[in-house]
Amino acid sequence: FFFLCHVMSGATENKWNFDPFQYETKPGVIEHAKMIFNKIVEQPWWNESLDVIDFGCGTGLLSRLFVSNRKLSKIECVDVEDKMIEVSTQRAKEQNLDGNMKFRHLNKLDASELGDSVADCIYTVTVLGHVREADVPVVFGNLAKALKPQGRIIISEFHNINHHSYSPSDDHDHHGHDHGHDHGHDHGH
Repeated sequence: FFFLCHVMSGATENKWNFDPFQYETKPGVIEHAKMIFNKIVEQPWWNESLDVIDFGCGTGLLSRLFVSNRKLSKIECVDVEDKMIEVSTQRAKEQNLDGNMKFRHLNKLDASELGDSVADCIYTVTVLGHVREADVPVVFGNLAKALKPQGRIIISEFHNINHHSYSPSDDHDHHGHDHGHDHGHDHGH
């Protein structure tokens, strides 16, 4: 399934409007993750033995749902933000799920570090909003390279009406592959 509502360009610095250690206590966050979880596991091709990458794992909430509900025996969680890898690793340990979850920090948001033909499925939730629009084809190309034959990419993006939409006039520095968290954009993991 493919669900893409809104893509925003990236920004030049991190301006999180939330504490990643407190994020999962926010109203609607867990419900949103469960909704995505249910949509994915109802797919006829989904099974627990898939090699799956959570690209831009955030706090790892969605990945933990897959492992704790025995819908995946293992998962690799990757993110460009050290703090997110720290939080997702800690949360997995707290739930004794870290034996089934691998965590990896990426240096680039372009997905070039994932490898070739390594995943049956890659999902990404509210990540593309951090990618400059011009760089989205590069990210898709690298995600596609990381898929095994017949692999699938699942994308969930949404536009939160409670935050400011990015426009090019907001940012005068338009170079490089960026992964800024700004303008009130929340992670939905």
